[in-house]
Amino acid sequence: MRSNSRLGYIYETGIGGLKKDFKKAKRFYIRAEKRGDLDARFNLALIYKKEKNFTKAARLFSLLVEGDDNDLDSKINLIEILEKGEGVPKNLRKVLGLLAQLAEKGDAEAQFRIGKMYRRGEAGIDVDLDRARDFLTLAVDKSHSGACFELGLMFWEDEVDGVTAEEAINLFTLAAEQGHAEAKLKLSLIYSGDERYEEAFRLCSSAAEEKYAPALNLLARFHEFGKGTPINHALAEKFYTLAAKQGDVSSELALASKYRNGIELRKNPKKALRLYKSASKKYENFKVDVAEMLRKGEGVIPKAQKARLMFYDIGRKKGNAVAIFSLAEMLRKGEGGKKNLQKARFFYSLAHKKKHRGATFQLAEMYRKGEGGEKLFEESKLLYESAGKRGHELAAFYAALFEGKDGEESINEADSDALSHKNSDSSLSAQFFTNTEEEFS
Repeated sequence: MRSNSRLGYIYETGIGGLKKDFKKAKRFYIRAEKRGDLDARFNLALIYKKEKNFTKAARLFSLLVEGDDNDLDSKINLIEILEKGEGVPKNLRKVLGLLAQLAEKGDAEAQFRIGKMYRRGEAGIDVDLDRARDFLTLAVDKSHSGACFELGLMFWEDEVDGVTAEEAINLFTLAAEQGHAEAKLKLSLIYSGDERYEEAFRLCSSAAEEKYAPALNLLARFHEFGKGTPINHALAEKFYTLAAKQGDVSSELALASKYRNGIELRKNPKKALRLYKSASKKYENFKVDVAEMLRKGEGVIPKAQKARLMFYDIGRKKGNAVAIFSLAEMLRKGEGGKKNLQKARFFYSLAHKKKHRGATFQLAEMYRKGEGGEKLFEESKLLYESAGKRGHELAAFYAALFEGKDGEESINEADSDALSHKNSDSSLSAQFFTNTEEEFS
């Protein structure tokens, strides 16, 4: 029995100069495990885990835990598998039970994780800040950096009697001194709020060395705006790019905007489009930016038909006001398909109901001119007023003209002057409306 286990170990580790052979190691471990060899069972379970055969790994770790309540390594591995629910049903209740056993034996990691669960109400348990504090304090006493950070967050964010902001900052500092990147970032944000930018920059730089994406994003902003360090757009680009490579959406959007508009960086529509596409995989609303670039042919050959379909899809799925407005614009102008004023009017109405001021203005235009439906002059007046109150300058101007003696005639004259402008191919609202998420509330 022991010889099989020993041979498995030799082939797995290559002891004695023997060439490593995991297939042979696994075969010998299987033989020994069937005969009840516990070392072979544990090593075989680890091999199954590496192979991502979590069903077999969990079965073997469970047998080991059932046979020896003091087998901490098997408990830790079993917890990891049950927590992720890969190959076996996710069982956070059982995870909590196993953690409790480890915590009773003084395991700081287990104490930290139970405290975190009680603070956040995880694993199907109710939030209990008192119990969370007790478990986290036990782990803090053992200098567990994660527990220092979590207890600091609890003191900083939750309603805990008898604690001060200074105590939270002390805990963040303890965690940061042990290299905890999130704690460094938290302190950096706190110091930034107090305008202690040099200290904030130093801590953020240290957190960024850990390749922690949120810290890389913040460090890019320090360089971009010159907080705690001179303005350096090249370094801002570098750190935004490092964070974006880790999928940090905020960094992707910052770079995309700069590359698209040529702000602080050389204009690069292709890079902008790629970054917007990446961001849109995480948050569908950013498909609006992708569609708009396809519509205008930025970084790609114009694809108006595809853009029109994307605007429709985003508007239908997400109720995105910008997408609905852009769809209405394309229908009104006949971009990417047939012109359809009736449908354009319908979609402007939908976007108007979502407080999109550009849509409110264009709906007023269509009501006044009788485009896509009957002429509704009085209703258009109210719509101009509504859009004007929300910052649409042309709408406010038209609303003021309505108050004059020859209101409709004055508006028609102003309308005619605007359309005779050299840039008459642009919609009137485009002169006063920026198509961004911030344009509606």
